[in-house]
Amino acid sequence: MEKRILRKLQKSELLILKRVDFICQKYNINYFMVGGTLLGAIRHKGFIPWDDDLDIGMLRDDFNKFLRVCNEELGDEFLLDWYSTNPQYWLPFAKIRLKNTIYQEYYMKDSYEPAGIWLDIFPLDNATNANSLWQKFRFSATTTLKFILAKKSGIVMVKNKFKRFILFMLSLLPKKIILWLQLKIMTLNKDNNSKYVVNLASKYGYKKQIHLRNRYIPVKKIEFEDGEYYAPADCDYVLTKIYGQNYMQ
Repeated sequence: MEKRILRKLQKSELLILKRVDFICQKYNINYFMVGGTLLGAIRHKGFIPWDDDLDIGMLRDDFNKFLRVCNEELGDEFLLDWYSTNPQYWLPFAKIRLKNTIYQEYYMKDSYEPAGIWLDIFPLDNATNANSLWQKFRFSATTTLKFILAKKSGIVMVKNKFKRFILFMLSLLPKKIILWLQLKIMTLNKDNNSKYVVNLASKYGYKKQIHLRNRYIPVKKIEFEDGEYYAPADCDYVLTKIYGQNYMQ
């Protein structure tokens, strides 16, 4: 992507972050930068120069609270892209989009609306152990159900013919049942004081996304672009788990 266009995209994503930050502070909702956004904040005090997206996370209770209030607080410039607002939605995390813009991932370019510039919000769920077959199952099941929901929305993400056939057969189930099952698996652990939290919606492997809860909360503000936004309590721990000890390089 041309540098000038990429920078314009990043500034638009920053507008969304500012609005989300305003809503979260108004309603006492904790959020924190995650993934490449957090890496950029620590390494560049802003976006990674070549990064084209912006990601934040919330513990599940905060995520649910945000969804309940954001529609009335987003204003005329933004919209919530989620199951409750879009019957075609299929991802296990939410998006806040900037209205009157067009930016779409290639595999969705002909089959999905809306197409506005977005910010991703990932829910983090409770986890008892750092590494177990149960955690692996939850992660695999969430991913598989995501692909089934994509198929039901006309989005094809799997190239293997056999897997595509299996997903097709499973996609014959009603969407409400698939959504219920996915949410049930993600939120089965009800212990809000569990030692660990896990991002089951992440593209990274499940071992990289199971973290100690006390390394996220309490959140803290760090510099990002032209302001300060919330980050995990221990950014070094989170980034090392995902990217390794050499994440600064």
